[in-house]
Amino acid sequence: MRHLVLFTILVAATTSSAAETATGLVTGLGCHNTDPTCFVNLDGYSSSAYCNHTNQLRWDTSSDWGRRFYATLLAAKLSGSPVWLEVSQSTCHAQGFPTFVYGGLY
Repeated sequence: MRHLVLFTILVAATTSSAAETATGLVTGLGCHNTDPTCFVNLDGYSSSAYCNHTNQLRWDTSSDWGRRFYATLLAAKLSGSPVWLEVSQSTCHAQGFPTFVYGGLY
């Protein structure tokens, strides 16, 4: 019985920390003209379980990382390559939109 309880706790802890991955083709990509915020929409990503439950992911391009990801997503849009983005479970963008912590091209 003790092993069953430990197994149940382990499974519950593992499933509650499962990450959300946004995948698909880039259907929308743009940036604000008043701040360093950029946004992306993917055709295979319907809605975030975090933040304001939208399919638009936003991030800050004021860092080298942010600018590199803009370039990566633009290249994916122009080439028609699908992408994957790991959605942050603990941080929303300042405007309440979901954001991502890493990702890449397929």
